[in-house]
Amino acid sequence: MKKVGFWLINIVLVIIFIFTFAGMIAEKSIGYGIATIIVVALFIFNIISFKNKKDLEFEKNFNSDEWKKIGTIKPDTGSLKMTYFYVNENKKLFNVNGKEYNFKDLISAQVVEDNKEYTISTYRENLIGNRVIGQSGTAKYVKKLEIKLVLNSISEPQVFITLLKGNNITTGLRYKSAKEMAEKFLSTFEVIINNNKNND
Repeated sequence: MKKVGFWLINIVLVIIFIFTFAGMIAEKSIGYGIATIIVVALFIFNIISFKNKKDLEFEKNFNSDEWKKIGTIKPDTGSLKMTYFYVNENKKLFNVNGKEYNFKDLISAQVVEDNKEYTISTYRENLIGNRVIGQSGTAKYVKKLEIKLVLNSISEPQVFITLLKGNNITTGLRYKSAKEMAEKFLSTFEVIINNNKNND
């Protein structure tokens, strides 16, 4: 029902936008121009509001004592999509963006930065975030930071968790936040993998 209301409001706003935009072009009216800007702002607000409600509903599913929130992050400034990671220690499950996986199915976890893979230990040793100055003396930019999970599954052998997208300088706050979240995610995956080994 909420989805229907969301689309109905958007359809009405698009119709109003066409009317006000046409009026602005035809009559070169400031009033129509202001109305057009207001309609566009309402359209954007409606989309953000709907997405925030969906995020809250998604997180409510994990509000029990069983699920522990490891972290959430918005991978792209231009995107409304969030990356989620929850763990259920009692049932030996972890959940990435609404999809559940068994602890025992996790084989390995690696950081993938601009298509270069780093193991958990290599990631920590190299301290990716400190390599900000290249030989040319220019600051380094990262377009994508992900965590690659290898699973014991023929149907889904790999899962990628996107923590950062876009052109991000490694001295910037967005990259540093994504790097800290990657470290937190990796540490959790490392615990899961070690527990799997101990239970073999």
